[in-house]
Amino acid sequence: MSPLRVAAQRFLRTGSLMQTVEENAVEFLIPPTHRVKVLDQVALEDRRIEAVKQLVSLVAEQEAQVLMLKKRDTNRDTLLGVATKYPGVFQVHDEQDGLGKFISGTKYIDLTPEMDKLYRDELRVIKSRDELLSVNIVRKLLMMAVEQEISLTKISWLAADFGLPRDLDTGLVHRYPKFFNVRETNRGPVLKLASWDQDLTVTSREKTLLFSRAFPKTGFHLVERPRRRGYKAFQRLEFRSPYEPWQKPNVSKGSPVVEKRHIGVVHEVLSLLPRKRIALSKLTLLRAEMNLPKTFCSYLVRHPGIFYVSGVVEPPLVFLREAFFQNELKFKGPEDFIRDRYLILMQRQPVLDETS
Repeated sequence: MSPLRVAAQRFLRTGSLMQTVEENAVEFLIPPTHRVKVLDQVALEDRRIEAVKQLVSLVAEQEAQVLMLKKRDTNRDTLLGVATKYPGVFQVHDEQDGLGKFISGTKYIDLTPEMDKLYRDELRVIKSRDELLSVNIVRKLLMMAVEQEISLTKISWLAADFGLPRDLDTGLVHRYPKFFNVRETNRGPVLKLASWDQDLTVTSREKTLLFSRAFPKTGFHLVERPRRRGYKAFQRLEFRSPYEPWQKPNVSKGSPVVEKRHIGVVHEVLSLLPRKRIALSKLTLLRAEMNLPKTFCSYLVRHPGIFYVSGVVEPPLVFLREAFFQNELKFKGPEDFIRDRYLILMQRQPVLDETS
């Protein structure tokens, strides 16, 4: 198989991750009501940016940063469709012979000067990520896990979402043996916590609100009127930190006490994400390790003040509501500003030749 075909298949591969993790499969229905249009727009923008980024990377990996597409190449029309849709990002050229005449069938894609600069800036931002912050994110995930261990393959799949380095499985975890152990199992390598750090057990709710009992009330008006009294009682329940060792409660699985703990786990996981949002299929990868029930996805729509699930994309995107004001993150990092620059270039229209 040609390198171009392999790269094109990687470009087109979307939503296939969960097909390899059947044990985490969940049934989930998003109600058609209570849509948050500004967050739906963010979800759509993310999907378009992801498609553009994959093609940008594909072009940048080619010799001289030029992607040649011949008539017989698989997925040629799809790649050209993306390139021609965003003239602020890509330049599409025809092949010329020695006399300057165009040869039909072969197309070339390269990056615009503005996109080339943005791509290099993005690489610098990624390279400058704080490694200690990445280490602490992985440690906190392991501290929430029931056995304080998670499949190394799963964490690697989620690395980009948590802002972790690409060499997580081959480099990062091996550079910090005092924090991590890697052991082989019949289901693949497992990453295990080597040492507990009580300073890392402060949840994001405790940091922002200075108390940990209640969750945010944003979207409370969306809760059906008959359930509001129960929702207020839910807020008054004791909040058990997701970092506390898991003990089987003396109550039924579906009780509000157990539900609140499960919500606390999902809330903290989303808080560790730089973008404060993640594909539902990826979130469910952690279900078994975090001891979440198969029905935990129902919490996401049952508590609209805490979470929002956008169904305008597939797989659906889960947002941490409190992290957003309208369609903007309240606290942006360098990579969020890179995203804004992508949107600016993607919205740029082609310059018309007034002489034609």
